[in-house]
Amino acid sequence: MDADEVQVALKGIAKSAHSQKREHCGFIGYGNGDDWHVFPMRNVTTEGGDRYEIDHTEQAELFQSLQTSGVRLWGVYHTHIESPHPSPTDTHHWSYPPQLRMVIATPDAVSSYVYLSEEGLVIQPWPR
Repeated sequence: MDADEVQVALKGIAKSAHSQKREHCGFIGYGNGDDWHVFPMRNVTTEGGDRYEIDHTEQAELFQSLQTSGVRLWGVYHTHIESPHPSPTDTHHWSYPPQLRMVIATPDAVSSYVYLSEEGLVIQPWPR
């Protein structure tokens, strides 16, 4: 799957989330060249439809399988119903290592990703 196909997949996931009124979440990985992967994870939050918490068991299983697959983590994604930009909750609760990006997907767009740098939060356009 290439970067454009990842974008199409994330838009589809976001459409499903929109219809279910519940955020969806998961990880994005990459291998050699333009070999991208989307790994949907179960959202186990009990806080409502506009929050997410990745299932820790599924996450551990994925991370273990990635150790031998040659696929590296690129980022974590979750859906928003409307805005493709990080919310204050997103940035406040960011707990992944700085090398991972946070991708926000809506039914209409996957327009940005976010990561932490030494200078703070950085928002970049989705690769085209």
